[in-house]
Amino acid sequence: MSTLIGFIIASLFVQARAEEGSIYALKPMPATKVTIAQRGYFPRLDVLSNGELLSVFKMGAGHVGKHGYAGLARSNDGGMTWSEPVKIFDLPKADDGVIAHGVLRDGTILYGAVSYGWAGERYSYKDWYADSYIIRSKDQGHTWSEPAKVNIAPFTWAYPFGRIIELADGQLLMTMYGGYLPLSLRGDAVNDKDDVTREMRKLGEQKPEHQRGDFAFIVKSKDGGKTWGDLHVIARGFNESCPVLLPNQRILVAMRSAEGGAYTATSHSDDGGTTWSAPVRISNEREHPADLLLLKSGELLLTHGQRNKPYGVQVMVSKDNGTTWGVNRVMLAWDGDHSDLGYPVTVQRKDGKLVTAYYIVYGQKNRAVLEGPSPDEAYIKGVIWDPVFP
Repeated sequence: MSTLIGFIIASLFVQARAEEGSIYALKPMPATKVTIAQRGYFPRLDVLSNGELLSVFKMGAGHVGKHGYAGLARSNDGGMTWSEPVKIFDLPKADDGVIAHGVLRDGTILYGAVSYGWAGERYSYKDWYADSYIIRSKDQGHTWSEPAKVNIAPFTWAYPFGRIIELADGQLLMTMYGGYLPLSLRGDAVNDKDDVTREMRKLGEQKPEHQRGDFAFIVKSKDGGKTWGDLHVIARGFNESCPVLLPNQRILVAMRSAEGGAYTATSHSDDGGTTWSAPVRISNEREHPADLLLLKSGELLLTHGQRNKPYGVQVMVSKDNGTTWGVNRVMLAWDGDHSDLGYPVTVQRKDGKLVTAYYIVYGQKNRAVLEGPSPDEAYIKGVIWDPVFP
């Protein structure tokens, strides 16, 4: 545990880049930085009705590896100290993780999990698949149900991501992303490293045009998360997404672009998720993925990974329900050695303080870290801070 001096920084939308010589005005902001866990990636964070905090994250492998599983840590003192992680989701011969989360009004905890795999031990696109599941807890995360598979038809692969929200009528909404197999590969074909990848790219390019690429979408549940359906596409060309329910019942989603430099865009729905507005870009390139949280003050918080220098985690604030975003940023972390970090998520405690969790990998960025066992240099970090904005 350590004391951190965060900063509120003045930033210009889209054009502002530190590496291009932009000038930032800094205002110190006191905060506390803690370590939640070691050898973890991609955290999610929830606050329970009794004040406990739960953080779930990937362990056992780096970005890719069949030893990956979801571990859960618990804090009883507002995020200052954390329990040792316990394994809660691990299917055989697959890379597993929990990347969607929500706490219902009756206290039920729902986690959206992905289990994906491929032929052989080393990662490849041969026989690649990605299935999505829901697990639930009725006892504040101490025990968990058996995984229940999520219906994603007509898509044939998908990941859940972001928050699971409860609408006014009791229906649940979960954001996901996915598409049609075989995968549509991004990037340049000259970088394909083997025959399997080259064949996958060829098959992907032979699909009908309307089936190519990534799709951000939602599914809904009418039975408390036991079954899911009523799929509606938010936007094509986007993936990792996070929803928030606004006071006027509008659903706002922040999404990561699949192309064009991986920026963040927003879309909204005024009919419960059936139809969606055209995406509006709100960030620079390499500022992703985003987490949305409506504060008790009515301000809307967007926390995102900053994969430009200085590498870390930053915050944007909207005072008009996401229609516009202030030019000032809160810089919660800036100590990354490279861009392997981020995936932040923020909750607000009963006393009004905020807790943000994120992952960071220190040291040299290399392929062994991305595809091997979870390294000692990978950490789940937390920042405890006050919601004071200019």
